[in-house]
Amino acid sequence: MWTSKVALPCLLLPAALGACGGPGGLTEELKASPLSLTAPSDADMEALTTGVLTQRDGCIGAQVGSAFHELVWHSDDVEWQSDSQQVVFQGQALTLGDTVWFGGGTAGRGLDHLTRPEGCEDADGSWLVGSVEVPPQQ
Repeated sequence: MWTSKVALPCLLLPAALGACGGPGGLTEELKASPLSLTAPSDADMEALTTGVLTQRDGCIGAQVGSAFHELVWHSDDVEWQSDSQQVVFQGQALTLGDTVWFGGGTAGRGLDHLTRPEGCEDADGSWLVGSVEVPPQQ
């Protein structure tokens, strides 16, 4: 099942602190992970890109041809499994090296990140993940 989401900037109000990564908003494991995170949202994005799930300079991204795109995940939809080096998105485990269909869309430079590993700053672009699927082997 495909579900699409896009992040909207967090409001700078005390009530929004939990959803925007304030006190109690993120686990310590997520804060220390190589994942770029943004606040949860229910808005739809329906673009699709295919890439290889890659970790470069401490940043999880998609290698799409010669370009490396930072993957930005909704904080309530993703887990980082450090022992197995897997991203678990909406219950689906993705392993580094997997070819993945990423639903979502490009994220502009003004995206409000909750966390962003330093290595992501040099990415060729950012992709806001709304859905994932591993294509069948051919």
